[in-house]
Amino acid sequence: MTTLPPAAASVPDHSPQPGFFSWLRFSLLWLVLGGAAYPLLTTVTAGALFPWQAQGSLLQQDGRVLGSARVGQPFSGERYFVGRPSAAGRGYDPVNASGSNLAVSNPALRGRVQADAQAIAAREGVSASQIPADLVTASGSGLDPHISPAGAELQVARVARARGLDEAQVRALVARFTERGPLGLGQSGVNVLQLNLALDQLALARAQPGQAPDPRPAAPVTDAPDPIRLPPRRAAPETARGRHKVYVGMAAGVGKTTRALHELRERLQGGEDALIGVLETHGRADTIRAAQGLPLFGRLELRRGEVTLGELDVDGLLRRRPETVLVDELAHTNAPGSAREKRWQDVEVLLAAGINVLSTVNVQHLESLNDTVARLTGVRVRERLPDQVLRDANELVLIDLPPDDLRARLRAGKVYGPEKIEQALSNFFTVPNLTALREIALRQVANAVEMEAPAGEPGVQERVVVAVSAAPTAARLIRRGGQLAERLRGELHVVTVRPARLSPEQGRLLDTFRAVTAALGGHFEVLDPQGSVAQTLVRYVQGCHATQVVLGESRRSRWEEWWRGDIIKTVLRDTRKVDVYVITRE
Repeated sequence: MTTLPPAAASVPDHSPQPGFFSWLRFSLLWLVLGGAAYPLLTTVTAGALFPWQAQGSLLQQDGRVLGSARVGQPFSGERYFVGRPSAAGRGYDPVNASGSNLAVSNPALRGRVQADAQAIAAREGVSASQIPADLVTASGSGLDPHISPAGAELQVARVARARGLDEAQVRALVARFTERGPLGLGQSGVNVLQLNLALDQLALARAQPGQAPDPRPAAPVTDAPDPIRLPPRRAAPETARGRHKVYVGMAAGVGKTTRALHELRERLQGGEDALIGVLETHGRADTIRAAQGLPLFGRLELRRGEVTLGELDVDGLLRRRPETVLVDELAHTNAPGSAREKRWQDVEVLLAAGINVLSTVNVQHLESLNDTVARLTGVRVRERLPDQVLRDANELVLIDLPPDDLRARLRAGKVYGPEKIEQALSNFFTVPNLTALREIALRQVANAVEMEAPAGEPGVQERVVVAVSAAPTAARLIRRGGQLAERLRGELHVVTVRPARLSPEQGRLLDTFRAVTAALGGHFEVLDPQGSVAQTLVRYVQGCHATQVVLGESRRSRWEEWWRGDIIKTVLRDTRKVDVYVITRE
């Protein structure tokens, strides 16, 4: 009988079964396809076909995210459309998105709805039965940014009245931000957030065109700087328009308001009917002392909840009709509910009525200098003043003060209270910041002096064309072009080529660019495509006889440049006798 060797008989079979590797390969394949390839494909496809939505439908201004078009925000005040109630957290809280858990029959819910309906009826001047249900009920998520067209129509009259607009203008904006369901199905909704942002941009673009005086001089401010006076910028007009004299400084505390108060006192001593329209003393002893005994016109009081705000009483001054009014802080933003958005717009109304105005402003508030100031000081100024306001002024007075002297005033408590001194010295009021601001102010004055060419002097009309796309960074290009046009005493043209598809965010950006261009005294135009973007731009440059072109550094990849062309190279190649400026990205 044949037997196996003992060793062979005792060795078990551990060889892998044929199905194990097949199962492993199959699992790895689906892991790669489902866990990596498919998500990557859908992300890239969505980003290519719907770039704005894929990034969260973000609404931006000057590179700052204001919110998402898909998430509502709370609004209040006469000037704004009000959205739906929200049950998400304390209201429109994305972290706590939810609807109300209360049943329709719940007494608390019914009481809240009835109270909201009564409040809306009183606010809009209608009966409670006319109020659409969406204005008093929360959405399922608590984040819905939309209201019904009927809910928007109910608020048109109030918003138009508060903003001084025609109802037709407001209805046009409502129609613009009315969104319909896919393929026209479902209910229409008005995006409240985008609508209110558009109203604010429209307001920025619009500029509508007491006691016995004490003649004794106030105590002098011995360390205040001597002003640098510019010659009158324009001859007195034949019309009854008032004269505008602006005191310009590099920063708070240099003595602009004090100098303006001294001039107001001198005018009173000369027999002129002059008074203070609005004065912001900020508790500074020198300013308070300079204003002692001067006639002060009462402010217009605006009630906002528990707070009462005071603004320049334009209508009261028009009835009083003094010869000269002092208006402090020209770039100030008026309180909600005011007839005009900005204080400089109030000044325009006074000037148009033949009233002379003495005003004050810091140079960093100028629209064209916003990016320059932010780059040099690291501080982005939010309250801005169109350059055209200073260009239209009859006289500028620069109050100059060396940085060390201003810091000494700050340490002495002449600018801010003791609790703010160290913070101010170490943040905004550093020597490098003040030196940069002083240089900007002096340069601005120098440019203004150079622009005062003798009448009748021959010259070539300069035309600056700034080409932009619907991207947030384009506002910086427009301001750089505005600075160039001002130095050259030329025209400013800002153009963009109409894209095949324009998202709501891009449309809002173009509205912003139109407002910035208008603030710089320029002309904004959307060009219909005539060939490629570069060819359309070249035709416009040739047609308007431009002498300067400002372009942004290309964001196209080498593949896109090969496929779609290089705009900068095309403009350089196809234009003649035109200077081309390429502004780098920051």
